[in-house]
Amino acid sequence: MKTKTKAGEVDRIIGQRIKLKRKSLKISQEELGNAIGVSFQQVQKYEKGHNRISVGTIISISNYLGQSPLYFMRGYVDDFEGKKISYGDLSHDSKEILELYNELNENSVKQLVKDIIRSMVRKEINE
Repeated sequence: MKTKTKAGEVDRIIGQRIKLKRKSLKISQEELGNAIGVSFQQVQKYEKGHNRISVGTIISISNYLGQSPLYFMRGYVDDFEGKKISYGDLSHDSKEILELYNELNENSVKQLVKDIIRSMVRKEINE
């Protein structure tokens, strides 16, 4: 049985960053919602961190606001750089990947893993 996880601190911060970027561009919640196919109320929930934002939605928002998706996740993605991290609400696969990464001792191997992941993400974004 699949359990739905609640929106958390990461979602709140990503939502705040979306709101700041949207306001700096003088774009209304309604305009952003129309652009990504949701109501302005849904945009409001994203920005307040009440609802989780799917990767596809973050990419749509990023494209519309002219910003990299990583801009909104900065600090969380960057924490992967050389630190041990754990998020209580990650999927089982994500937790397993982080645990394996954190067990690596050699910095050159960690760097190789990060480079491979970055390459895969860039390829996926560009497809």
